[in-house]
Amino acid sequence: LYLTFGVLGYLAFGQTTDDIVLSNFRPSPSKEIAQIIYCLSLVLSASVQALPAFDIMERSAKAVSGTSNESSSSSIGRMSLGIGSSLIACYVPGFAMVVTMLGCIFGSMLTLGIPAMLQLQLNINLTRPKRVLLYILMAVSICSTILGLIIIPM
Repeated sequence: LYLTFGVLGYLAFGQTTDDIVLSNFRPSPSKEIAQIIYCLSLVLSASVQALPAFDIMERSAKAVSGTSNESSSSSIGRMSLGIGSSLIACYVPGFAMVVTMLGCIFGSMLTLGIPAMLQLQLNINLTRPKRVLLYILMAVSICSTILGLIIIPM
């Protein structure tokens, strides 16, 4: 949904596209509703995306400290990470460009490249068509990373 919206916005507005595509539209009630829905989806999905990171950090902290109980330090750590990320996003100029580049590099590798490489390494008895498909996925991942790094700074 985000990708489609971004691509269509870029096609509609070209080089004058703002970081937030919704900022390009004229003021209207439908724009306000779309912005509210977009903000809610970002706020609600960001915390879900951070759950694996929190789980890993909390397990590591418990292993180091030797405790097994749920403490208030977990809540404080989660809250400080959320507040810190929000402050960085608000006050660091060019933050959107950095996040876009990181997403381009790691997003395509994590979703396409690494799973394909793992399949090729772990499953020796793959059929030829399946191997070709996995190599194509790896190539698409590498090409999208390179293409993104070339296009994003423009």
